[in-house]
Amino acid sequence: MLKLENKKIISALLLLLASVVWGGAFVAQSLAGESIGTLTFNGIRFLIGGLCLLPLIHKQGTSPLNVPSNKILGGVICGAALFLASTLQQAGIANGAEAGEAGFLTAFYIILVPIIGIFIGRKCSKLIWVSVVIALIGLYLLCFSGIPAASGKPFMFTFADTLLLGCALLFSVQI
Repeated sequence: MLKLENKKIISALLLLLASVVWGGAFVAQSLAGESIGTLTFNGIRFLIGGLCLLPLIHKQGTSPLNVPSNKILGGVICGAALFLASTLQQAGIANGAEAGEAGFLTAFYIILVPIIGIFIGRKCSKLIWVSVVIALIGLYLLCFSGIPAASGKPFMFTFADTLLLGCALLFSVQI
């Protein structure tokens, strides 16, 4: 058995790995967006994801025919939201959003998840809202190299930004 301290170290390293993969994905998406189309990129991405899930289906020991219809409906809704979110994200990048901007706007799901939760009857503590503010400040500092006004470039909301905010909304629905 692993000691609690070792589990904490492993957990921290896994979170670090997840953030590196998540951040690196935006760079890969912007590079891929220059050479292949949005739907081709996402088709390949989802095909790889589906192939990675196949061994897990076998391990579950259930047949797809025995899955209750409400779980199938939930899976279809989540899958459609994930597909549409990923497509809007890739389209936003293809329409000129930089990787940092795409990461920042996509991560708005951090705010949207608790807001959607309010509409479906879930309450959030003050700590959640404080965490949301801290996360947004941190995301901004990670994704942008300065304050837009200080850089001499005015903030302009573009079509790519609209696509990325739609992406964030759909990721929130999926979550």
